[in-house]
Amino acid sequence: MTLDWKVMDILIMLSGALAIDLVLGELPRLVHPVVWMGKITSLWERAGISRHPAAQFAYGMMMTLFTIGLFAVPAYFIFHELKDISYVVYVTLGAVVLKSTFSLRELRRVALEVKRDPSEEGMPHFVVQPPNRLSNFSTASPL
Repeated sequence: MTLDWKVMDILIMLSGALAIDLVLGELPRLVHPVVWMGKITSLWERAGISRHPAAQFAYGMMMTLFTIGLFAVPAYFIFHELKDISYVVYVTLGAVVLKSTFSLRELRRVALEVKRDPSEEGMPHFVVQPPNRLSNFSTASPL
């Protein structure tokens, strides 16, 4: 397969992913790959509590690499085989998996919600703690 077909596959999948996002929005939690990754990561976190910073760093690196590998390696082989079986299923499944990596429809919805009510009450998606309890570090953190 030439590079042109690979680029075309990616463009078709990206177009499909954008269409899925704009029409259907988020995937249900039951089938959302990011939810699965989060659950696996939570399991690793419980097992790796350590007080020593170097041990935490090493464990975090191993946890990250193992979790990525746990999902990426099977996906690679599944997509590699699927393309030979059915191109339509390959592209459709690729679009669904790619869609799980972004959420334009949901981001737009939340942005409009915050625009309507920019007060603390209107920002539950962004501010986990009351602003008066946030440190300088917390204000730069996504959580």
